[in-house]
Amino acid sequence: MLRKLRKMTAVLLGFLAAVSFSACGKVGSSSSENSRQPSGKKVKVSVSFNAMKEFAEAVGRDKVEISTIIPDGTEPHDFQPKAKDLADLNSAQVFVYSGFGMEQWAKRAVEATNNPELVVVEASKSAEPIKNTDAGEIKEHGQYDPHIWLSLKGAEIEAKNIRDGLIKADPDDRDYFTKNYNSFSAEIESLISEYKTKFSKTKSKSFVTGHAAFAYLCRDFGLQQNSVEDVFAEGEPSAKKL
Repeated sequence: MLRKLRKMTAVLLGFLAAVSFSACGKVGSSSSENSRQPSGKKVKVSVSFNAMKEFAEAVGRDKVEISTIIPDGTEPHDFQPKAKDLADLNSAQVFVYSGFGMEQWAKRAVEATNNPELVVVEASKSAEPIKNTDAGEIKEHGQYDPHIWLSLKGAEIEAKNIRDGLIKADPDDRDYFTKNYNSFSAEIESLISEYKTKFSKTKSKSFVTGHAAFAYLCRDFGLQQNSVEDVFAEGEPSAKKL
């Protein structure tokens, strides 16, 4: 995941040229205080979509067994789970979803699950949300911009909450999960420091993107995104806008 974050951030260094991202894209394939994991067995983790899988793998490594709810090739914003999609929740020990309205079905799914010991992790918990101001974005995503995982700082917060959830499910491996998270966090902090320096030396802070999904990354580094999607939504754009 760090390689992906590094690549994504590096691409933004070329923001004087038109850069097109599909930020939401097609995603990857497929609570109780007393919930404990027997020694030597992997924690069964169910995640909403691929970014959550990447973070859970970074923290849990070889002590987790991960299944992904949103099927391969599915647009996450449009996803509405069927009973078969949620089957893994009944046997999972930890359920990870991003939050901020990204998975509007998540809470209903948990309520429908016959799994009272399930540890539920809202990975964006404690992050400061960015409010949507555009009517179209509010209709599509809700009150808040849900793309927190596309921020380096957001990724760090989400991994931290996943760490806490894994420790709750498997307290015997607290040190293992903590060590892995600390390593992940240190690499992210290194990236943040590296790119703060690079962006501080760049005159133009604007870049063009296909979908306005990088508000949190922009907040991290003082950047401004310009969405081609938004321009064409207003009708035929003028030459000046283009």
